[in-house]
Amino acid sequence: MVRKKFSKKEILAVAGGILVILAVLTFIIWHQTETINLGFKTRDLEERILKLNEDIQKLKVRQATLRSLDRVEKIARERLNLETAKSNQVIFDDKFKRP
Repeated sequence: MVRKKFSKKEILAVAGGILVILAVLTFIIWHQTETINLGFKTRDLEERILKLNEDIQKLKVRQATLRSLDRVEKIARERLNLETAKSNQVIFDDKFKRP
């Protein structure tokens, strides 16, 4: 049995082909990995958006509760010792009348 000897050009061509194939496979694997990572990041950000929207709704409800007129009046009477103005204590200024 006689072994054929390969020339340097043939060896370089095969090695170059193998390197090209490895480079393409490496790029494909990297691309798929980045796509998956972006998918995970997108999902995490969407979950964060949902949580922040829930927090916004809770804060709006809290704001409405804190700004209710009954609560403000109760604080004014109990904590600040304010009373309802009597008719002789109210001063109307014609300058601020609406046309």
